[in-house]
Amino acid sequence: MSAGDLWQLFVMDSPGDQGPFEDGFWPPQWAENIPGNTSIYDTVTGNTYYFDAVIRVGHSRKSVITKHPVQTGASQGDHIYREPSSVVLEIAMSDAMGEYVPGQYSDGPTRSISAYQLMGSLQDNAHNLTLTTRLDLYENMYIEDIDAPDDHETLYGLKMHVTLRQIIMAEVAVVIVSALPHTTGETPTGTVQPTPPTPQQGSILSEMIP
Repeated sequence: MSAGDLWQLFVMDSPGDQGPFEDGFWPPQWAENIPGNTSIYDTVTGNTYYFDAVIRVGHSRKSVITKHPVQTGASQGDHIYREPSSVVLEIAMSDAMGEYVPGQYSDGPTRSISAYQLMGSLQDNAHNLTLTTRLDLYENMYIEDIDAPDDHETLYGLKMHVTLRQIIMAEVAVVIVSALPHTTGETPTGTVQPTPPTPQQGSILSEMIP
């Protein structure tokens, strides 16, 4: 069976071909509270989003290593740093599927449209996301790119590539400021005693006064 045949079986012919389930097809794993090993947690709203199918997850971890000569004995860690991780999700949604989380994809005309618009909203509002996959857990992720081709094969479903990129968080040093008031400029200068001019100074002053 080709990939196209599998996709057609997944989306069925129309939302009405739901079999014995009035609310759409439910995979057996859902009945056992197993939604899948890939999900997106929105730290802003506290919602966790699951998908009907995650066809592929592309993990990318890169490090930048210096190309210049390094002195012998120097710490090699000073010449290499990690770039933010990125993950590409290939997601499939079907209008013939049921809802693992009731009402999660019900804001739009169909489930597939709702899923697309929801991912776009998370991207537009720059929500901080936590991505859970089978291989790793990624925190501080943000949606960078959404690619969703729309053709005759996705009439009752959705194929979508969602690229998430991580922001590396760094701790900022805290400067502690004393609660005592500043006293600069308030030091007593003491008592200034006048000094009478010497006879020589007095004669010079008398010559300056007409």
